[in-house]
Amino acid sequence: MISMKRSYIYTITFLLCSAFQVTVNAQNVKIPDANFKRILIDLGTDTNGDGEIQLSEAKQVTKLYVDKAEIGSLEGIKSFVNLDELGCYDNQLKTLDIE
Repeated sequence: MISMKRSYIYTITFLLCSAFQVTVNAQNVKIPDANFKRILIDLGTDTNGDGEIQLSEAKQVTKLYVDKAEIGSLEGIKSFVNLDELGCYDNQLKTLDIE
């Protein structure tokens, strides 16, 4: 009887830890501009095909060219921490914060 309770506790603990791990690893980058998000997906940044850009996916990008895409905001670009090249000319950007 005691070993069944212990097994049950281990199972619940494992499931909770697994759920927490998935939540932590699947943080989505907030990209409010629909045109920016669309072009990121079209360029293949969404490697798992879920329609969102996860932080892990953004970290994989080193070059990004989003020219002539009618983008009004590049909010979310700060999550692309390994970006070496960025092309974003001929859009509707008023500011660009790449701090």
